[in-house]
Amino acid sequence: MRRASAQALVEAAVAFPLLAMVMLALVQLTLYAHARNVVEAATQEGVRVATAQGGDRGKAIDRANAILQSGPTYLKPVRW
Repeated sequence: MRRASAQALVEAAVAFPLLAMVMLALVQLTLYAHARNVVEAATQEGVRVATAQGGDRGKAIDRANAILQSGPTYLKPVRW
């Protein structure tokens, strides 16, 4: 009986850090995907503004930068 409980303790000691690493990797992957989507949206909006009638490079860059600046607002902590 003692051996089985010791084995369970060792298994838990190995499994919990691995599970924590997998969870943190998923969080990092999600943050990467969000950042990539924000950059893609800023690029698309900048191109849309640049190609619109009367659009110019300066307006396009300003619009893309505005979207890039608003991207991190989604990552602010929730206040209860």
